[in-house]
Amino acid sequence: MRVRAIGQIAQVRRSQGNLPAALQALRRAESLADGLIARDPTGSSSNLVWAQTEDLMGQVLLEQGDVEAALQKWRKALDLSRKQLEIHAGDPVWIGNLALSHHNVGTLQEFKGDLDGALRSYRQSLDLQRRLEAKGPADPERLAQIAATLAFVSNTLERQGDLAGALAERRNYLATQERALALAPNDPMRRHDVAVARGFVAGLLVARGDTAEARELYRSGLDLMAELAGQDPANTELQRWLGAFHGALGVLEMTEGRSARALPDLETACRIFSRLTAKDATNSDWRLQLGVCHTRMAQALETLDPVRARAEVQSAEETLFPLLTRDVDEPTRGHIAMASVVRGRLESAHGDREAARAAWEQALETLAPCHRPITHWKVLAPQAQALLELDRIEEARPAVERLEAMGYRAPDLDEVRRRKGISD
Repeated sequence: MRVRAIGQIAQVRRSQGNLPAALQALRRAESLADGLIARDPTGSSSNLVWAQTEDLMGQVLLEQGDVEAALQKWRKALDLSRKQLEIHAGDPVWIGNLALSHHNVGTLQEFKGDLDGALRSYRQSLDLQRRLEAKGPADPERLAQIAATLAFVSNTLERQGDLAGALAERRNYLATQERALALAPNDPMRRHDVAVARGFVAGLLVARGDTAEARELYRSGLDLMAELAGQDPANTELQRWLGAFHGALGVLEMTEGRSARALPDLETACRIFSRLTAKDATNSDWRLQLGVCHTRMAQALETLDPVRARAEVQSAEETLFPLLTRDVDEPTRGHIAMASVVRGRLESAHGDREAARAAWEQALETLAPCHRPITHWKVLAPQAQALLELDRIEEARPAVERLEAMGYRAPDLDEVRRRKGISD
């Protein structure tokens, strides 16, 4: 009971942002838990409070930026959970704890660039979660947890460049969320999760050039999200997703070659994210989304209104460049690099080839810290375009071929390939 009480104190300190105090409390809890296990090595409750303490310590260490220490804690919790499940075979508590540990370890493997290891960990977590599901009656919360792990599996496959595999798992993710909603049709969280899942499936469909099904999913997802936002207009999470859906619909129109029709949705998205960032300029996700909106506006306006397009891309870079930190994730780097790629095209069209080259070199510099080989389409696409625009054709060819092999399609990449003579 003392270990649990100290753990609760640590949670409060963590929620207050006082991570050193949280870690100090957890070290005290860990010491007490060590004493419990010394007296009762196989006791389920003693080992459970120890594992929960290690899990929370790993989270706090990660939030402090100490990835290796966090991974060490989570691996210890995983080993303990595995041993306890051998002792207490079939115990749902230890099945759940081992599933959580595999998931935690997977997130850090993914962070460190070990995508194969992360995928194995996520799949092990998924197998355990499905064992739990089979043990009892259908439960929407448990289904939502399975869906969340399927999303991690899909995202990892996407990062590896397996868009077909990622799409298959993302369909499973959506189907699982739909099952959870069927069990609790009036639950706002379940409705929110289904809307998000529809958007995520649609996003991969658009990346592969399949816009017909994507449009259906985006529209139905937006309708669900708009209904929820109408019931709770002050909810910034719902507003964030409204903005994301409108932005995605704008991208879909551009993918189909209708830039003018993309503008209303893109303008709506920009307005939503402008309002959100005005409330909290430190929110990096809102800032990223706003910067991406400006980039997309610039892309839509490239031929329609080049002067306005240059203003939009300037706003994009001013919004996005402050996000460039040492450990920023690869998709974010891809979005930032794409803003520079678009600026280069606009400078070139304006006749300033020197400024254009500088912009394309800036894009490559932004992508330089990414893990090699690059496999994520959100990184490969701006890299390929920047290299092609700089006439570094042979350097660009592997990225172009990798994108082609994974089924990625985008009008801007197709256009520059045509100009550089490497079209299909």
